[in-house]
Amino acid sequence: MVAYYLDTSAILKEYVNESGSAWVQRTLASDSTVVATTQLTFAEMTSALNRRVREGTVTSTNYARLIGRFRDDCRSRYQLQDLRSGITHCLDNRIV
Repeated sequence: MVAYYLDTSAILKEYVNESGSAWVQRTLASDSTVVATTQLTFAEMTSALNRRVREGTVTSTNYARLIGRFRDDCRSRYQLQDLRSGITHCLDNRIV
């Protein structure tokens, strides 16, 4: 198993093609990859995708699809860490 901590800008690359997207998508494609991030990522991802709708690089239809996929991934793929607990307690209490 490989574990990564990814911030919102890195996780966004899984959903929107930009510089670095290919690496993130390859990395997250493995079933043995564990991704930890903070609960703040949910609000930041919503904001980042909304900004792309305003800029016209993501359509409203694609926004709905992407945010739905991200919500599903938050339930099943990502370990969302409470900011109060500190990142050192993520991934089964192993220091990352």
